[in-house]
Amino acid sequence: MKTNLNTRKFKGGAYATAVSAVVIAIVVVVNLMFTRWNLTVDLTADGKYSLTEETVAMLETLEDDITFYYLAPSGEGIDMFDKILSQYTKYGDKVTLVQKDPVMNPRFATQYTAESVEEYSIIVVNETNGRSRYVPYSDMLVEEYGMDYTTYQYYSEVTGLDMEGQLNSAIGYVISEDLPTLYEISGHGMQELGSEAVNMLEKANIEVHYGEEALDLMTITALPEDCDVALVYTPQSDFTVEEVAVLTDFMQKGGNLIFVVSYLNAEHPNLLGLMKTYGIEMTEGIVLEDNSRYYTQAPYVLLPQTVAHEITDGIPLGKYILAQTASGLSFCEDAADTLTQRAFLSTSSTAYVKDVDFTSFYREDGDDTGTFYLGVYVEDTVTDAELAVFSGYYIFNDSYANNSTFANIDLLINSINALADVENNTTTVRTISLVEEDYLMLTDAQINMVGIVTVVLLPVAVLVIGIVWVVYRRKHS
Repeated sequence: MKTNLNTRKFKGGAYATAVSAVVIAIVVVVNLMFTRWNLTVDLTADGKYSLTEETVAMLETLEDDITFYYLAPSGEGIDMFDKILSQYTKYGDKVTLVQKDPVMNPRFATQYTAESVEEYSIIVVNETNGRSRYVPYSDMLVEEYGMDYTTYQYYSEVTGLDMEGQLNSAIGYVISEDLPTLYEISGHGMQELGSEAVNMLEKANIEVHYGEEALDLMTITALPEDCDVALVYTPQSDFTVEEVAVLTDFMQKGGNLIFVVSYLNAEHPNLLGLMKTYGIEMTEGIVLEDNSRYYTQAPYVLLPQTVAHEITDGIPLGKYILAQTASGLSFCEDAADTLTQRAFLSTSSTAYVKDVDFTSFYREDGDDTGTFYLGVYVEDTVTDAELAVFSGYYIFNDSYANNSTFANIDLLINSINALADVENNTTTVRTISLVEEDYLMLTDAQINMVGIVTVVLLPVAVLVIGIVWVVYRRKHS
């Protein structure tokens, strides 16, 4: 049977074969290039093998010479560790990686730490000033423990990686000599910083006294001398006059205070009196947003606007600050001339206030409307005391601490460093989950837009394309 090489079918097949050959050739060449120059591309959704933009920026500004001593057997390593360590040397001209075999060099680590070292741990050394920190292998992994009820044996599972966070913390420690100390105030049903929030603060090289080390103002007459910043976190009952006097004395001596308030404090005259001393007032009720760009899920879950200030400097673009069930803050008109006041978080101009027992989300006649502050800073120029006030019962909740979507804990870290007058040299990074991914955060306006695109625009576009294609085929058939 004779084959016609000029048929449409034959030409189409030849064209497809040629295209396939070209694509295969390109893939082979690209593979050879990546292998030859040891190139890799991180295709994981959350960049498990890549450094965050914040870390890259920190590495590019390093002035001291930093050495990572990787305590691993010669010729061995952990693949995930190796990939992350190579990123530090790639972006940090001042960072050098040296592998030390702990078997061949059993006493090497003793010059930097008295701890019993683990294989695959890292010692970070500042060769410029001699400071060092040991980062254990176990600290760079997040493990969860459980029991197999079929065998009644306990087991552990690695669910997260905290390598970048621990290494950044170590770098921040070895290049800094002045590190802040935070004391939590206890009693009065106050919230406590959760374990994840404390972990983030400690990775930022902030010494945190919490839990059993927190301060009960009923049992002391003065705050410790090493207290750089004290934290009062949404008390549910009013302080006594004596407790306020302890805080007042602390401030008059140049102390620094972070105050987190909510609608629960509206009827606490002693606490509000302390705030008024520094020219700050709080509205009664809860602030809601009328503009869907500035809230998510519900109008009382606010997404505040940040105002240029040392406390908000460095908050990454694309991260959200949430202030839920917040009350509005404002500055007193009769504030003392010695006070310097600035707001760093605010609502939109169409926000409004509802009573705490409101039954409707909608703005109604009689609702106080306008711009409300949710974060303010005050400095007393006579005593050098500084005060940062946040509004929102859940603003430093633990659920925001280990999620890269939110910047709430970054805001707390910035506040502590700003009030303690410490340059923040540490770039904090959350633990990377090896089990689940962070969820996508959208404002209410963005949710509406996604709905319009997927439910209306895309189906219409598909329909129009289909009609155009049918008409085209009929004209050219």
